[in-house]
Amino acid sequence: MKNTDTTPKQKLLHILRLLLESPFAYTKRDFAQKLECSEDSIKRNFDLISDCGIPVTYDLYFRYGIYYVENNENLKSLLYLTDNDLQILNQTLQLTDAPSLQKERIQSKLNMIYDITRLGNIFLNNQYLSKINTIEKARQGKLRILLKSYRSTSSNKTEDKLLEPYHVKIKEDILYAYDVNKMAVRHYRISRIDRLELLNQPWEYEKKHKVEETDPFRITNSDQRRVRILMKIGAYNELIERFPLTLAYIKPSATLEDHYELDCLVNAQFYGLSNFIMGYHDHIVAIEEPESLITHLQEKTESMKEHFFN
Repeated sequence: MKNTDTTPKQKLLHILRLLLESPFAYTKRDFAQKLECSEDSIKRNFDLISDCGIPVTYDLYFRYGIYYVENNENLKSLLYLTDNDLQILNQTLQLTDAPSLQKERIQSKLNMIYDITRLGNIFLNNQYLSKINTIEKARQGKLRILLKSYRSTSSNKTEDKLLEPYHVKIKEDILYAYDVNKMAVRHYRISRIDRLELLNQPWEYEKKHKVEETDPFRITNSDQRRVRILMKIGAYNELIERFPLTLAYIKPSATLEDHYELDCLVNAQFYGLSNFIMGYHDHIVAIEEPESLITHLQEKTESMKEHFFN
């Protein structure tokens, strides 16, 4: 598909996003092909990003990424866009008489700027990029890593994990890895990793490495359900702050002022979503589908009654 990001700022944002989401995945030529421009243009943008205090470097195969950040204040001031800013801009955009295709294009650009802001606030720091650097070295060298004292939500324990890391989604804050002890593919929140160690142990189970899509609640599961939920501003604000990926699936209600509709596919167990609904049920107007989500919430409510009041 032909690239439509023709302005210098859009090109800069696109390059920075690729560097953050896919570190050391693309050469200068790859960047040029993706953005349909010259390699000299890519180099000028790399230099501009480096001048903002975010050094762009490359690996042994001349694939580019960011190892560390000393100062990202210049970038923050250049790109900063708050949740409230985005909400106002989106509402204003819906009121204009511009063609729907043009609105969608502008919406996409606004979302990209918002994403870069969040990436900058969350990921552009030495500690996070140091973890990414170690994971990337392990992935490229097909070596194992040891997660030290990982805080697991599923087991409610702090455990060491011996892993074969093979894929990273920075935007979703997810590491895809093969757990050698459990002999299964697992997914880990990178931000929950306190310490990790690169081991001189080669992969043994590469044939079992696989990547599945992640839902807006950062749950990877091929079994998904479509949900449609109508909510008030309070729920909207909390949802996009706790789960930023849901922003791409929320639109202002076509019939009710100051109401929003979430329409997306989520994991069939409703992890993440059900806890959010129960915590902010006063701000949820209606669960339009599926019926199985309503049944799931009823069962959780009964379980809570038995746990706390019997």
